[in-house]
Amino acid sequence: WIGDSLIAFASTQGGWRSQYADVPATNLWLARLGPGTPTWRITSERNGAEEPAWDARRGRLLYSGWWYNRWRPTDRAPGVIAAHDAADTVAVANLWQIVSVRPDGRDLRIEASGLVDRVSSAGYQPAVLRDGSVVAVSASTPSLSPAPGTLTLHRFAPRIGRVRRVAGAALDE
Repeated sequence: WIGDSLIAFASTQGGWRSQYADVPATNLWLARLGPGTPTWRITSERNGAEEPAWDARRGRLLYSGWWYNRWRPTDRAPGVIAAHDAADTVAVANLWQIVSVRPDGRDLRIEASGLVDRVSSAGYQPAVLRDGSVVAVSASTPSLSPAPGTLTLHRFAPRIGRVRRVAGAALDE
């Protein structure tokens, strides 16, 4: 909910397909409550945007954005290659991350990240706490696909850079 009469929701009504696994790609939409009112799309995520959460303090909509880069580095010309041709590559970018936008869909930014590795930078189903920190589900498989693996609950500091496990089966190092 954004205010008394505006709701954000995820939908596949755009008809896009994700680059990973060719599944329907979700995006965020807004709707004003009332008969005959239109809905409008505010994200254009190629692989998915889900789990909106309103940050009333800053007037921003946080959500889980699925970042998948099908291009991989390679030693062969031209220096990148599509994932399905990439037997000799490393560096897979495939994770859900916490990002935010304004309600008009502008000013996209990464909202929560541990900055250490992909697991500490990944998050799903964000919730904004009173102090501005963000709690989100994290998984040992940051893309959650084909299976999420071990799940934990992470708390991201109000500023990017610090993350700590709050609960879950994963053990601290």
